[in-house]
Amino acid sequence: MLSTAVGDGLLRANPCTISSAGTPRRGVGRSRPVTDRLLSPAQVSAAAAAMPPRYRGLVLMAAWSGLRQGELLALTRADLDLAASPARVRVRKAVRRADTGQVRVDVPKTPSSVRTVTLPDPLTEATALLFATGTGTTPARSNLGATWRRACATAGVPQVRFHDLRHVAQVFAAEAGATLPELMARLGHVTPAAALVYLHARTDRDTQLTQALATAMTIGGDVLSESDEEPPATG
Repeated sequence: MLSTAVGDGLLRANPCTISSAGTPRRGVGRSRPVTDRLLSPAQVSAAAAAMPPRYRGLVLMAAWSGLRQGELLALTRADLDLAASPARVRVRKAVRRADTGQVRVDVPKTPSSVRTVTLPDPLTEATALLFATGTGTTPARSNLGATWRRACATAGVPQVRFHDLRHVAQVFAAEAGATLPELMARLGHVTPAAALVYLHARTDRDTQLTQALATAMTIGGDVLSESDEEPPATG
């Protein structure tokens, strides 16, 4: 409203503007860098296998769809379209915890969070999309977190947060060739800055990129033939 007033010439400046607001900042010293918390595909599979059977699909969905934990826990079978090619999941709801501690299903975090996300083929066989406790209730985040930590320990993979699986989804989607707008659509972000928080350089990618460059340089013959060599200096 105040920005509109500035545009209409009613105010000289917006008094509610906060410098650097909306710019993601990395916490210093509070946790390990995200690049150290990215599980490999093999580690994701191992951790999923170590989870109770009813939660294995949840782990795989978190790592390969990029949905938020609250969005995943609100899914029902009706949200999944297996007949589509590729299969897709519709995000329309999210689980939230009120200040009273009560868990309820509500609208997603932002309007852009209402979206449809396509799924890799292996997920259609591994996901039941009904992530509930043994008694049929919505899992509490604390209990799910404890179950996830035990699974990581059993699988022998790094102890990362369940939320870090969202980073896994974004990084591998980017490496598969997704553009920034496509990544924003998959994760339900409003701004590029929010999406960029989830983009990180994996430590082993530099070697892979260097090898790809070497291959590109040598296609069609030697990188530097005799005719391409610099002439000897004269004078």
